[in-house]
Amino acid sequence: MRLFLGFVLAFVLGLAPGAAFAGWEATEWGMTPEQAQAAMPDLKPVKSGEKMDVGQVKSAGSVMLEGVKGKAELYYGPAGLELVGVKLPAQSCKAVGDAILRQRGKPLVVSDQVLFFLFIWHDEPRQTRIRQMFSPQAGICSVYFERLSTYRDGDLRRAAAKP
Repeated sequence: MRLFLGFVLAFVLGLAPGAAFAGWEATEWGMTPEQAQAAMPDLKPVKSGEKMDVGQVKSAGSVMLEGVKGKAELYYGPAGLELVGVKLPAQSCKAVGDAILRQRGKPLVVSDQVLFFLFIWHDEPRQTRIRQMFSPQAGICSVYFERLSTYRDGDLRRAAAKP
């Protein structure tokens, strides 16, 4: 009985979103640029990076994503780290998407946006939304890792609305 309870507890703890596991790679949502750079030494400070609604790029560096070298840009808002964008070579986009598909299963959202394809997965244990944008015509391949709480409800409504 004790062994069974141990397995149940380990399973429940593995499913529960926890701050120590919430984020991307070695980072956690809410980290400052200095904390993220300490967690991932290949990241370097960026003085005046691109701005988006969620924040501004204040860290960047080379990363490996599914065996493909890319450039990560980390966006920080008032509450710290909010989004990580990884730009990859367009010719590797299908292979990266296939690897994410093998790991995460069927995407929650699949959408042909005319100019690009959009795929969205939710990683509940890490409280992370994974969004891949792929445009073979424009040669664009980007994978975004975002704080899930920002997008969960909208994504679930969008997925439920699909026929």
